[in-house]
Amino acid sequence: MLKECDIDILLWDYRPSVKNWNFTDSYGCFWRFYCNCGGVAHFTDTNRQYTPTHGQAVLVPPLTRFSTRNDGPVSLLYVYFSIPEISAAIPPVIHLIEYRQGLNTACFEFPETPRELKELYLQQLLVGCMEKLSAEAPETIEAPGQAKRRETIDDRLPKAVQVLKCHLDQPLSNRAISRKVGISPNTLHRLFLMGYGMTPQQYQRLLRIEEGRRRLRDTEEPIARIAAELGFSDRYHFSKIFKRILMVTPSVFRKNRPR
Repeated sequence: MLKECDIDILLWDYRPSVKNWNFTDSYGCFWRFYCNCGGVAHFTDTNRQYTPTHGQAVLVPPLTRFSTRNDGPVSLLYVYFSIPEISAAIPPVIHLIEYRQGLNTACFEFPETPRELKELYLQQLLVGCMEKLSAEAPETIEAPGQAKRRETIDDRLPKAVQVLKCHLDQPLSNRAISRKVGISPNTLHRLFLMGYGMTPQQYQRLLRIEEGRRRLRDTEEPIARIAAELGFSDRYHFSKIFKRILMVTPSVFRKNRPR
C-alpha cells in the first residue's frame, strides 16, 4: 500500500491566476498532478483532449508527451513527484481522477501556513489519487515492492540509456550510440520510438534536463555552470529547453524547490 513517505515531491506551486498556460509537447521522467481550481484548462496527449471539471485531478505519468492550453485565466495547483519503487513501464496516457474529498486550497492561499504542512497535505492528496488510479486502472500502476518489469521494453534499451547517461555533456548520434550497444542505427531508432515514444536524441535531452533539475534542487551551483557541464550552448538555451519540459524556468524551479 502506498504511503506518504513513498512520494518524493520535486516541485509544487499554487497559482491563483494564470493568464497564459499554453505549452506544447511537454514531458518528463516524473509524475505530474494538476488541479484546475478555477477557469477552464485543456490537456492533450497523443490520443485525445481532456477538459477536467472542478473536482477532477489530472495525473500525467512519466514520459507522457502532452500539451496544455487555457480559456481565459485559470487557478492551478500543480505537483511534480516521483515514486522511486514503482519501476514498471507505465502507459503514456493522461488520467482524470475524482477527488475522494474536496480540495482545500485555503492552506495555499495564506502565506502563514507552514510549508511543511502544505507538503504533507499534498502527499496525502497524491496518495489518495494514486490509490484511486490503481483501483480504476490496475495495469497502470503497481504497489511499491510488487512492481514487475513489463516485457514491452526491449532488453537492449537499458544499455543504450546507460550510454546516454554517461555522455550527458555531449549529444550523441545514432551511429555512435548503436556502435556502443552493438545494434544498427535503424534498430536503435525503432526501439526508442517503440519503448519511449521518442528518438534517442530526444531521450538524451530529457536525461540532461533531469540531471539539471536534480542539481538545481540539491546544489547551489550557478545555472550557467550547470548548463555548460550538461552540453548546452549557454544558460539561455538550457532555460528554454528546461521550461519547455518542466513548464517553469530553472530560476523559478530553484526558488520553489522543496526544502
